[in-house]
Amino acid sequence: MPHLRKFQPTDAEQVFALHEKALRATGAFTNRGPWDQDLANIEKIYVQPGGCFYVVEENGAIIGMGALKRHENGEAEIKRMRIAPRKQRSGLGQMIFDALLNAAADQDICRIFLDTTNQQVAAQKFYEKNGFKEYR
Repeated sequence: MPHLRKFQPTDAEQVFALHEKALRATGAFTNRGPWDQDLANIEKIYVQPGGCFYVVEENGAIIGMGALKRHENGEAEIKRMRIAPRKQRSGLGQMIFDALLNAAADQDICRIFLDTTNQQVAAQKFYEKNGFKEYR
């Protein structure tokens, strides 16, 4: 049974593998680059500044993840939402998303934003279903 929990440093290798696998499945993965450096510093980038990083684990494998990156002035950004391709459309994305929104509410975040690529059509639809509007 999948369960949601906070990121632990021992998850780092599986988190990056899931990141790459999920992006490859949508055609959005290019190459590893400086844009991936946050995944090598999850505690520093997400957790310590007052955000959070959740994973979904099943039988010892990380099959989902998502982060809330805190910004100034009561704003935060949803980042790194990934679900293993074989587990998509099973409610895991909604579980992570709801946990991130709850964490934001607990921290009095008043504005949440996010971004995604043109190739990630399913992600765009998911965010629209959850009340997000395209800004630009």
